[in-house]
Parts: sequence; structure tokens; C-alpha cells
Amino acid sequence: MSRMKVLWITGVLALSAGAEPLGSEEPAALPEAPLALFQNGNEAYAEGDYETAIASYQGIVAAGVENGTVLFNLGNAHHKQGDLGRAILAYERARRLIPRDRDLRENRDYLDVLKHDKSPEASTGVRAVRRAVHSLTVSEAARAALALWIVLGLLLTLRILARGGRRARRPLEVAAIAILVLLVGALCHTGYLIYEQSRPDAIVIAEQVAIRSGPSEGDVTEFKLHAGTRVRLGRHSGDWVQVALSEELRGWCRARAVEGI
Repeated sequence: MSRMKVLWITGVLALSAGAEPLGSEEPAALPEAPLALFQNGNEAYAEGDYETAIASYQGIVAAGVENGTVLFNLGNAHHKQGDLGRAILAYERARRLIPRDRDLRENRDYLDVLKHDKSPEASTGVRAVRRAVHSLTVSEAARAALALWIVLGLLLTLRILARGGRRARRPLEVAAIAILVLLVGALCHTGYLIYEQSRPDAIVIAEQVAIRSGPSEGDVTEFKLHAGTRVRLGRHSGDWVQVALSEELRGWCRARAVEGI
């Protein structure tokens, strides 16, 4: 099915208007009730009723349905309401399910421009590698590894059964080695994606939060973070949580100011 779009304006006009495409593809996996919520959310979004749209999309998420298009639209609705932190959070969750979606990538990049706390600029080569690594979901990478394992097994079986001596078996051996190298790469790729998704990463959803030296209001403010910044979660102490931007930049903030991806 085709996607319904709201107007996407490029350049300076896009930065001022903040328009983004709306995914309206009806996911086949959605049961009847969540599908109705999805349609209601899209209708409310088209009418500019973003609060109702958010409630509809969140209703689907609360029902336990994991769908990238739903999360993508939820991010759009949050952004329209001016909630940059929750918009980026929804996009990050959607990226794990629909990593090759062009609209999602463009919207996520657009919100990076709006963030107060800028991420260090990576080189073109690093960005290309990151994009390639995140071009597959965990399940897709695992299926690719399984397919390579099956092919390797077939090649090894054919080698055992091959007649004609060393010369006849040589092409099968070369092919098996090549598949083995790809298999190792696929397993490493799958393992990295699993590791990345298991990390306790979170997004700052508060407009601004003071990061303190300890878990209390009386501790010194070390620095401040703003909506949309990605952090690593650490220890909890009551309603406080330790967050880190790097090994050097870390501190404590109220747990309600951040939300795990």
C-alpha cells in the first residue's frame, strides 16, 4: 500500500515549518482494535488534533503491539506538539523496527538539527558504516546468519559427496570458505545489534534537566542536558538515576526526566 504524506518542505522552510511525512500504511499484523486506533490517530493527525493522535498511537503501544510505522507517526505527533524529547524517543524506537525507512531517517536527522545538545560530528565514512550496521533489524541479521549456515552445510555436504578428486572439490572448498567468512561477519553483526539494543540507553524527555554530582537536590550541578539528548543509564537511588554522556561526563538526575529506549 502507498503511504499518505503530509507536505515535506525542504531547506530553510522545512526548518521553520517542521513538516514531516505521515506513515499511513496499515500494518497487516495489527489486530482489529489497534488498527482502528491507528486509523483514528491518522485522522486526528490530519485534522491537527495531535493530542488525540498521540493517545491513539500510545494505545496501540500500550496493547503490546510493536510496529515501526505506529512509532514513526507517534514521533511526528509529538514533534507537532513541540515535544522534541518524546519525538526523538519514538523515532529511536521505530528505527529498531524499520531501520531502512527513508522518511524516518530524514525526520530523525531533522530533529538532530533542532536539539540544543549537539552530538559530535562524525566523518562521512563513520556515518556510512553506522548506516550500514543499522540497516538490518536483529531478526533480519539472525535470519541472514541462519541462511549462510544452511548454505555452508550444503557446500560441505557436496564436497564430501563430490567425485573427481581434488580438482572437482576445489571450487566447493573456495565457496565454503567465502560463506564461512560471511557467516562469521553475520554472527558478529547480529551480536552487536543485540548488544546495542540491550544497553540501558535513554532519551532526555524533560525540556532541561540539571545533572548533579549526587542523587539529591543539594548536590552540585555539574552540567545541564536538554530534550532529545541520548544518555546511558546507570545506578538508581530512589527516584534518581545516574546518567552518562561519556566516561568523563556523568552525574545524577530525576528518573522522570529520562526514558529508556
